[in-house]
Amino acid sequence: MNRKVAFLPLLSIVVALLVTACQSQDLALAAPIEGEKVAAQQELDEVETIERWLECEDCLDGELEAVVKLGPEALPILLRFLEVGPREETLKLVETSLRQSYAELAEYGKVKEDRRLIPRQSQEQFVVFFTENFFSQYQTRAAIAIKQIGDEEAIEKARQLLEAALEVTEREDLRAKLILSLEQLK
Repeated sequence: MNRKVAFLPLLSIVVALLVTACQSQDLALAAPIEGEKVAAQQELDEVETIERWLECEDCLDGELEAVVKLGPEALPILLRFLEVGPREETLKLVETSLRQSYAELAEYGKVKEDRRLIPRQSQEQFVVFFTENFFSQYQTRAAIAIKQIGDEEAIEKARQLLEAALEVTEREDLRAKLILSLEQLK
C-alpha cells in the first residue's frame, strides 16, 4: 500500500510533464502556422497594392510609389501579372461590367433615337476589345513598376515577357504599347 501511495505523486508529476511537453510541442507547431498566415496576409496586401496601381484611372494617389516602396518583394507578383494578366475573378468582374456598359449604351442610343450612340460592334467584340485593353494596361504598368524598382534581373525577365506578348498580339494599338514598354525598360 505504501508503494501505491508513493507511486501516485510520481505518476502526477510524469503526467504534468507530459502535458507540459505536449503543450510546448503544440505551440511550436502553431508558431509556423501563424507565421504562414502572416506571410499570406502580407502577400495579399502586396497584391492589392499592386492591383491598385495596375487598375487606377487617374493614378493621382501615389499608387505607383506604393508599389515601388514594396521593393524587390513586389517583383514576383509584378512579373506574374505581366505574364498572365489580371486574376481570373478580376477579369470576370471586368467582363460583367463591360456587358452591362454595352447594354446601357445600346439602350441609351435607342432611347435617344440616335444610332451613332449605339456600339457598332457586337457585345462580344466590345467585351473582347476592352478586356484586351485592360490586359494590356496590366502588362505596361507592371513593366513600369519593375523598371522603377530597378532590379536588372527582373527587368530582363520583363523584357522577355513583353517580347513574347508582342509576338502574339495582333492589334496594332496594343503592339505599339508593348513596343513603348520595351523601350522604357532600356
